[in-house]
Amino acid sequence: MYIVILGVLWVYHFLVISVSTQSLKYKDVGNQTNFHFENCNRSATPFYVQLLKLYPDPINLQMGVMRLSIEFSLERDVGKDNNRIDVDLNWRLKTSEGYTELCDIIGENNCHFNDLCAELKKIMDRAPNTCPAFMKEKYHNNCSCPFLKNDYTVHKVPIFFKSLPIQLRGTFDLTINLQEQGTHVGCVRIEFCITDCTPLGG
Repeated sequence: MYIVILGVLWVYHFLVISVSTQSLKYKDVGNQTNFHFENCNRSATPFYVQLLKLYPDPINLQMGVMRLSIEFSLERDVGKDNNRIDVDLNWRLKTSEGYTELCDIIGENNCHFNDLCAELKKIMDRAPNTCPAFMKEKYHNNCSCPFLKNDYTVHKVPIFFKSLPIQLRGTFDLTINLQEQGTHVGCVRIEFCITDCTPLGG
C-alpha cells in the first residue's frame, strides 16, 4: 500500500514541526546507509514489504524533496466493501540515553487513524493530482481504497515538502501497524536519519 507510506511521510512533516521548538545544529555527514526497514509481523499477513528506501540518506530537509522506492505484495484485496483500515504509529526519537516516545509528546490522536480509506478519499478529493499517473495506469488505482491483490513496485517517486524554518537532526524509529476490520494486515518498522544520525545529546 504505497500511499500508506506517503501518508506517513506527510504526517512526519507535521510531527517534526510539533516536536522541534529549537534550532538544532546542522552537520553534513555525506552519503551513508543509515535507513533500515523490517517487516514486524508475528504471523503471516497479506501485506509484506520486500524493499523500502528513502533518498537522500540521511534526509536533508533543506532540499525540499525526498525520493521513495518501495516493493511490496498484497496477498488479498484490502479496503474493499467499505472495510475500515486502522493505522497505528509508534514514533521514537533516539537520544544518548535511549529512546523518547514522541506519541507521548504530540498526543496519541496524532499516532492513530481509525479510517485510512476515508482519509485517503479526502486527500484525493482535495488534490487528485497528488496520485502519480503510474498508479492509475499500471495498477488501476487512484491512491485510494480498495487496494487490489498484486505485487507493487515504485522507484524513486519524488515527495515534495516545504523547507522548515529550523534545522533538525536525529535518528527516528517508526513502526506502522495496519488492521482491517480488526484483522491484522501488516507491520513495518523503519529507522531513518535527518541531517545527522548522531543521537540527540550525544
